[in-house]
Amino acid sequence: MERQEGSGERQQSQSGEKSNQEKIALSEVIKNRFEFAVEFSKKFPNLTLIAKGANTYIFSEKSAFICDKGTNSLAKAGSGDVLAGLCVSLLAQGYSAKNAALTSVYAHAVAGVTENNFRGRGQELGFNIGISQRTKDYDISFTEPYFMGRRLSAGTDLFMTEQDYEDEASYDTSSKGGRVRFGWNYTDDFYHYARYTLSKNEVNHVKSYASEFVKAEEGSSTASVIGETFVYDKRDNAINTKEGYYLSFGNDFAGIGGDEKYNKFDAKAYKFYTLADYYTFKLFATGGYIAGYSGENVRLSDRYYLGGQTLRGFQFAGIGARDKLTKDALGGNWMMYSGVEMTFPIGLDELGIKGRTFWDLGMLGKPDNFDSQKIDYSSKVRSSIECGK
Repeated sequence: MERQEGSGERQQSQSGEKSNQEKIALSEVIKNRFEFAVEFSKKFPNLTLIAKGANTYIFSEKSAFICDKGTNSLAKAGSGDVLAGLCVSLLAQGYSAKNAALTSVYAHAVAGVTENNFRGRGQELGFNIGISQRTKDYDISFTEPYFMGRRLSAGTDLFMTEQDYEDEASYDTSSKGGRVRFGWNYTDDFYHYARYTLSKNEVNHVKSYASEFVKAEEGSSTASVIGETFVYDKRDNAINTKEGYYLSFGNDFAGIGGDEKYNKFDAKAYKFYTLADYYTFKLFATGGYIAGYSGENVRLSDRYYLGGQTLRGFQFAGIGARDKLTKDALGGNWMMYSGVEMTFPIGLDELGIKGRTFWDLGMLGKPDNFDSQKIDYSSKVRSSIECGK
């Protein structure tokens, strides 16, 4: 624990460590980690507290922040030492305790290296690790922006993805494969992308108490997918958007070889506008539909799930069809998700961190092999509202 002049102290805590410090049962801390963190911050208001986990909570200067870019793997021994090292290095550079905590927590969860001028020819070579609340993505990519001297980009990717559904549906998924992609512009704002993906997908780590619908899909399959996406982008800035709109429509067709057979459609629409140069409003709507063919059902890993980062305020995969007996989430073959969001400054613009308030709405459809005797399902619209940071 260290003190940063003028900003209070920093306390980085794992559940087991905190349990030992306060002589509370470890199981209670894990079950109610957020509540214990709140109480801890009330007792020690001058501390900056980092409660590490799949969702990491940061309490500092009477404000609370959540980083949802992590996974359960961050609970492993040693990962806290890495996070503590990042915090110490930023404190030594003169960061305040709050800014050091926010920056190091985010950097701890997401990492990547990209060379935008490979061989001095404008080519892009990237190695990226993306970690979100339940997903770990590893990707090596290469892009030639002017393939054959034309206004045509071409690229290839090698990827590995791991998705954690153990808490929600008693299984994990993994995907390994490669992709070839092309993209071209019809105008400065209108783009067309085409791709071919070959991957081996697996439903694994299925628990003995898992739903019969989950157990039936344990094992691996091969997906051979051709797809395309049309994008019309009128945003003033792709990263820090203040004005404009964005539209996209995509289609993926699986079945040119491989085991999986489905047709999938996705659409997105975003609208942005800013008041008084500070308050940016975002209106958005997304939708998707997937259907199997030739007698094949849509696999668990290809279905839609809502909750967590999609339909915020609900747990990951928190809405939709569930096994009545095991309560495992089974996903759905269609979804609709929309809402409105406002971002505003909180004094951390140099870190790219802003305050946010939102209203989300969403619906999730039924999965294949729906059986009302065994599966709970409601078609009601779900919504959530959050005000604050």
